[in-house]
Amino acid sequence: MKFVFADSLDLVDPSFDFETEERSPTRIRHRDDRYPHELFSHPPYDGILVSKAIVDGIGGGGAGRYTLAQRQRLFREGVRAFFRIKDSPLFTVGDCGAFTYVKE
Repeated sequence: MKFVFADSLDLVDPSFDFETEERSPTRIRHRDDRYPHELFSHPPYDGILVSKAIVDGIGGGGAGRYTLAQRQRLFREGVRAFFRIKDSPLFTVGDCGAFTYVKE
């Protein structure tokens, strides 16, 4: 059985100070933050699931969790570069995100 991490832009800020509850003032989220597979010597999952509904939102209105810049970078660079897994054994899979718009 394989475990797949469903992406929803869950990142860890390594600069976060838990005592003061402050972040680095120069932090840029996607550049400086890390995915779980970047923090462990062995990734805690076998692959990453990317949902169209999370990336694009529903109805083409851009109401997904990704900003326009993030969507464009994902499309331009590809999923493996976007998630920084180019040389990783992790696999990727996509879905339409039907549960997001099940009542539409």
